Amino acid sequence: MENENILIRKLERFIRKYYSNKVIRGTILCAGVWSVCYLLFVILESIFRFNNDTRSLFFYTFLIIVSTTISWLVILPLANRLKIGRRLTYEKAAWIIGKHFAEIEDKIINTLQLLDEKQKADIGPELLGAAVDQKITSLKVFDFKKVISFRKTLKYIRYTAPPVFIILLGFSIAPGLISEATKRILKHSTDYPKKSPFSLEIINPALTVFQQEDFLLKIKITGEEIPVNFFVETEEGTFPMKRNEPDEFSYLFKAVQQNRFFEITSFDYRSEKFFLRVFPKPIVLSFTSEMIYPSYTRKQREKLENTGDLIVPEGTIITWKFFTRDVDNIDFVQDSNRKVKLKKSSINTFQHTVACNQTFSYSVIPENMYRVSKDTMRFKITSLADDYPDIHVTEESDSVIPERVYFDGVIKDDYGFSKFIFNYEVINPDDTAGKRKIERH
Repeated sequence: MENENILIRKLERFIRKYYSNKVIRGTILCAGVWSVCYLLFVILESIFRFNNDTRSLFFYTFLIIVSTTISWLVILPLANRLKIGRRLTYEKAAWIIGKHFAEIEDKIINTLQLLDEKQKADIGPELLGAAVDQKITSLKVFDFKKVISFRKTLKYIRYTAPPVFIILLGFSIAPGLISEATKRILKHSTDYPKKSPFSLEIINPALTVFQQEDFLLKIKITGEEIPVNFFVETEEGTFPMKRNEPDEFSYLFKAVQQNRFFEITSFDYRSEKFFLRVFPKPIVLSFTSEMIYPSYTRKQREKLENTGDLIVPEGTIITWKFFTRDVDNIDFVQDSNRKVKLKKSSINTFQHTVACNQTFSYSVIPENMYRVSKDTMRFKITSLADDYPDIHVTEESDSVIPERVYFDGVIKDDYGFSKFIFNYEVINPDDTAGKRKIERH
């Protein structure tokens, strides 16, 4: 039994050294492959200064190469050494050892076969055990670990050393060139404009505009060589800028609807990407005016759309509903001195009610967190007082009976009348009736 353990321990030590050697060799090869790829990508980027897409391709290609090589050449054999995953069998190890010690290849394999048969055998284990001990005793003099030579593995350094040496030499001679190219590849999504004989400055205090408004972009160029033409490049296309001064250019973005990136170009010059931010503009899309008239008018309730100037009877109750977009609140200013801040009654809807007892003007000012709208709506409410009825009366005497008198007249009122009272008095000493009243409805 002891001899059997000796053989197994010798094979286990060989397998561990076998995988340790693969880890060392894989590390050296990884360093070489990574160095070559890094050197190739850095040289190409230094010469051609690629765009974002190409630098992204370099970056992710390098990541794939690194992850693939380290997984296959280092992590996998390291896991096998730790007895994780599918590893070298004793029979395969015996075959590798036999390639180095040809005279014992068959002995190791036969011994392993005898050990296997001994475990399965029901009879004659003593005879099998003696045969196994005899073969293992003949194998004790051989050191299986000598099959693996770390010195041979270290020879792979000759392939790794040149690219590593070139990289170190580059960092010592031109560190800025190597580090800048490396930075551009690592930050592959960032724009890095080429150095030019001039510098560009945006004069605008901020690259912001409100929705549906124009934005005038202004730039100033300084340097010894100033190009004649500059262009603004957006997703929609490339557009020429207007030259206002020898060193100043401008471009008008018309009715900007949404955020956008843009670049400024001139021949082989390309600026970094600039971002024009568009703020939502507070807008009143529409509104309604609902009038509840006083009872004396006998008029039914009425609703008008987008009508702000109104002529209504005194005592009318007016309710406005404003339908908006990107509005946080509305200032309702009455006669320039009474301001009410309206709140939302529902989503994007504001409501306000006024009892109209006199003529007044009013303004509607929408606003949000970014601005107060410049598009103020101004209207006027004209209140009509309820005047007394207009009555015209004529008097005529009867031509046959002079004592008989006729009265004829006309009554006028804006909203009609419900009752008419005719009061008269007979002035006659003999008449005891006195004052009289006649009512007509």
